[in-house]
Amino acid sequence: MRKIITVGLFAALLNSAAWSQESNDRLAAKIQFVDILASPDDVLLNTRYAEQQILVGDLLGALSALERVLIAQPENSFARLTVARVRVWLGNFDQAKADLKAFDGVDLPPAATRLVESLLADIENATRGYSFGGDLTISLWRSDNPGQYPRGGVTELLGQDPLPTFLDSEGNAGPKPVTGRTVSAYIRYLHDLPLANWRRAGVSVRASKTSDIGSQLSDGRWVSIKLESQVQSGLGAWVPRLSWTTSESFYGNRQKQLEVGLGWAASDSWVPFNADFSGRHVSVDTPSGARTKDYRQAQVSVGLLHQASERTYLSVNLAYQKKRAHAPSAAAASQLINNRGVSMSIAGTLLVSGRISLRAGVEQQRTNWVDRYSLEPRRRADRSIQRSLSAQYRVKLFSTSAPLSIDLTWRGVRNRSNLSTYQYDSNLTELTLRQRY
Repeated sequence: MRKIITVGLFAALLNSAAWSQESNDRLAAKIQFVDILASPDDVLLNTRYAEQQILVGDLLGALSALERVLIAQPENSFARLTVARVRVWLGNFDQAKADLKAFDGVDLPPAATRLVESLLADIENATRGYSFGGDLTISLWRSDNPGQYPRGGVTELLGQDPLPTFLDSEGNAGPKPVTGRTVSAYIRYLHDLPLANWRRAGVSVRASKTSDIGSQLSDGRWVSIKLESQVQSGLGAWVPRLSWTTSESFYGNRQKQLEVGLGWAASDSWVPFNADFSGRHVSVDTPSGARTKDYRQAQVSVGLLHQASERTYLSVNLAYQKKRAHAPSAAAASQLINNRGVSMSIAGTLLVSGRISLRAGVEQQRTNWVDRYSLEPRRRADRSIQRSLSAQYRVKLFSTSAPLSIDLTWRGVRNRSNLSTYQYDSNLTELTLRQRY
């Protein structure tokens, strides 16, 4: 009898797409808690109520309903496995592990066995005191403006200079399309801290090399090292960080950047949000020294994340940056640049399935700056709107204590500006191999 219940109910649980569709149909008539009070021993009613509460994020309510099911039917493997999954989500790892041990020696379908192994691996990863992971990414991209101002959106809003090789001083000459490839690697190690409120600290290293196919005009490489920690406080966590980045371009320009930042993430509040402040000191040197300059940059940003439904998410981000640059060399002693910029972005994400996700976003930016390359200052205002669309396909190769997955991502961007210098269209296709320990 136990085997029959196990096989039948696990089949319903593991067929996630069908389970989700049936869930939506059942929830057309929402179950109220007063219905549970009227029939506390109704197994089907409690199972449906638990399913409903999981979908709306009430994990404690779902756990209570599933525990009532187990009191009535101790052999109900569907309920026991779901209880273990909920307890993993809640961080009750010892209890979840005890629930999963109940399946030792039970003849389960292969898919159910893999699910139990996956949950045990998640518990092991969460309780061993450290985490380690790495990514290896290969990208192919094409852009009709290699400068791609503003290249990285919010974080690089004020950090990009137009490339004189492709553009004249007034921005009248059109840039030339370039196709390139990028190879990047990322390694991160985090360790739990035995200190009050200090949860973990770690280090990460990211390196990248970019090369054009044919022209070699955008060749470059860079390396970044970051130290970070996490401090729990109230409803969220503070994340102080310190990073050092060095890069070199095809032209021989060398850039060194020191950044100090402090982030805040409030994931346990009624509306998840994050805030961040960062300060940078950047030094740029050219082979001739003609445009050697240093600049300081500060940025403040705020982001909100809203889960509109089980499969859709909406994010909103606001950012303000200010930069002041000067050239200490005699060759450019008159150079002085003051920049201010604001940015707002809205993006929506649709989880089509467990493997496919789609994301669309719009970013509005405005940058004002005054620069002095001569006695007369030049003033400009860049008003840009950037539209992007991306699609991602993820394949999880296997699930153990060290899960390995492959991501295939395509992203298209169209940036329009009142200045022709900063307009571009680009697209990118990348393949990422992810390993987590």
